[in-house]
Amino acid sequence: MAIPREKTPLENYLIYGVDLKNRMIFFGHPLDWGHPSDDEMGYNDFTEASIEIAVRAIKRMEKDHPNHRIELYMNSGGGDSRSMLYLKDIIEHSTCPFTFYGGGQINSSATWIMAICDQRLLYPETTVILHNGSGHSTGTYDDVKIDIEREKRHMDHLVDIYVENSRMPKNFYKTILKRDCEVSAEDAILMGLACGYVPKPKRGNLRKQRIALLKKQPHHATMKKLINKLYARVGMEGLGEITLNLPAEEEYDSNVIIDNSPIIGSEE
Repeated sequence: MAIPREKTPLENYLIYGVDLKNRMIFFGHPLDWGHPSDDEMGYNDFTEASIEIAVRAIKRMEKDHPNHRIELYMNSGGGDSRSMLYLKDIIEHSTCPFTFYGGGQINSSATWIMAICDQRLLYPETTVILHNGSGHSTGTYDDVKIDIEREKRHMDHLVDIYVENSRMPKNFYKTILKRDCEVSAEDAILMGLACGYVPKPKRGNLRKQRIALLKKQPHHATMKKLINKLYARVGMEGLGEITLNLPAEEEYDSNVIIDNSPIIGSEE
């Protein structure tokens, strides 16, 4: 029987979202490529399998360098909240500091991991969705009643995680979690669920060509012809004269440069 070929560091990085060298874990689709069900292909990112991958990576990084930072990058629709609690325990019992970088959507189980990390940063366009737990109970009346009580205890514990890691009180969360509650990155920061925005570099140094292009005003007749053509293409009449935007002022940072030198030894 052929022995399976060991994954290269690049394959582990691209497929499983684990970069041991740079101590980064990218959490979310496609962590579960080996399990092709809908729930495990991005709609339900927190599964037993994806949690196990993250935990193993954290323990390896912790063993290699027990006090060095680990970065979690997350864009997640949520998933199994009970499996999520295992990852929460691993993070909180680690000697390593954790920085959370959230982008896209941070839903459900992802929000609790965000809340408990040591540093919690969001990209400006991030959407955070807080919501109540869901359960599916079957069986006798007593079975259903027991399941409901268990889910209530579980959800109460999850609410406590929000309370302990933000500035908002429990009655606030109990109220908004009666429905799906979408909050912006700014809202999440104000609530104390996140610490701030991911720092954004000043890009004026990288945009000299586009700045020069935008400052050069095209011929009026040429632009009018373009506008009329595009309006006609979508079946609309022209709206008269249009004032073109002036280019925004771009801030410069001398540390942000374009490096065109060859990259030696990159992994393929």
